[in-house]
Amino acid sequence: TTSGDGLNLLLYWLDKVYGEPGDEQAEYYGNYLRYLIHTHGINWEGYEVSPGIYGYNFTVDFTYYTNIDQENALTAEIENVIESFGFESGTNDFKKIRKIYDYICGNIYYDNDNLNNDDYTLKFTAYAALMDKTAVCQGYATLLYRMMEEAGIDAKVVTGISNGQNHAWNIVELKYVSLLRESGQIFCVYLLSMLLLKK
Repeated sequence: TTSGDGLNLLLYWLDKVYGEPGDEQAEYYGNYLRYLIHTHGINWEGYEVSPGIYGYNFTVDFTYYTNIDQENALTAEIENVIESFGFESGTNDFKKIRKIYDYICGNIYYDNDNLNNDDYTLKFTAYAALMDKTAVCQGYATLLYRMMEEAGIDAKVVTGISNGQNHAWNIVELKYVSLLRESGQIFCVYLLSMLLLKK
């Protein structure tokens, strides 16, 4: 490969890891994985195979906010909570979305105690949100994402700036209408499409 080909191949595989079902190259729920990664680093060593042809050895290192035991416990609890809702084959998507949304708003609280504690990174996770019942916006958003996917609803985590600070939301697909959900420090509000939808 050429140097450009080697880098493009690495980026291809990273896109595959972060992709979503339905994306051209996706095989995994990469939107969740993207926000589970705490730090990552990429190192590579190149060597010339023949004139103009290069080989590369890549090392990609990740650290995560949670460990495998925490993720397994989270998955089991998500399954339990979704099962407790009693969704049936005929339950429509809007009722599922509303039930999951109301559950999170009614049971999870914003982690003001650790908001400025840089050493406590679990606050960014769905694990903290569901198991400890407290997290910051990224924890809310990744939990909503996981619960929606478990219920068969397509969702994504989106990030941006709100009131001058980093923030995370969700977009949830509902019959070609995007439902945006914001997690506030005191309360949760429906935005945009919710104003147009009926129960």
